[in-house]
Amino acid sequence: MTRIPRRSYGFPSNPKAMNKSEYSFGIFAMILTLITGFLYAGAYIGIGAQVFFLDVYGYYFLISNIIYFAGTAILAKHFYQKGYKSAFYTLLLTAVSTLVQMIVLYKMLSDRSLASIYFTIVIFLLCSSLAFGGTLVFSKASR
Repeated sequence: MTRIPRRSYGFPSNPKAMNKSEYSFGIFAMILTLITGFLYAGAYIGIGAQVFFLDVYGYYFLISNIIYFAGTAILAKHFYQKGYKSAFYTLLLTAVSTLVQMIVLYKMLSDRSLASIYFTIVIFLLCSSLAFGGTLVFSKASR
């Protein structure tokens, strides 16, 4: 009797490792994300909500989001290849929440729409980020 090989659906059972340059780029993108966050926080502390109306804010907004999503893509690839399902899915939830927050923030600043739901989105993003952090701490992804 010939045995039919089992098909693997979902996460790979034998993931290939990321190469060194991909991993280094991911670390670099996460460090840049931290730096852009600190720059924004410093500007906000210095001049308050007027930071949103500076001419340079649009460029900052675009560049910081590109850096964030590049780093997130590398992390997602890493978690997927290693088979860390909970970390992968909570990272995707956090990334989608961040994307929604960025779209709503852009709409708020450009034409003053969607301001009523911004706080709710920020709370949801905070909860998904806490779930992602908890997953990193309490799952096998922390090893």
